[in-house]
Amino acid sequence: MDQIYLDLVTGAFSGAIYAGAVYLKNRQQGEPFDGSKFGSSVLVGAVVGLGVANLGQQITESVVSNAIMMAATMGLTGLTENILKTVYRYLTGK
Repeated sequence: MDQIYLDLVTGAFSGAIYAGAVYLKNRQQGEPFDGSKFGSSVLVGAVVGLGVANLGQQITESVVSNAIMMAATMGLTGLTENILKTVYRYLTGK
């Protein structure tokens, strides 16, 4: 049962990191902070974490399936893209 809570918190934390990266990217374009968007990303991350827990999969190197690895890669791609856009916009003043 404790692992379910860990997966929930891990998912929520992942959602918060992603939402923060998106906010930083959009802030440079003058978009104000939107708590509902941020909160919804945290909530979606928590639900994904619970989904992973209910599948009986734990996010560890030894048991990551191809589907989970693909999802993690997609998430890292989005996060990396947002970070790169933020840096680019900061450096070019856009």
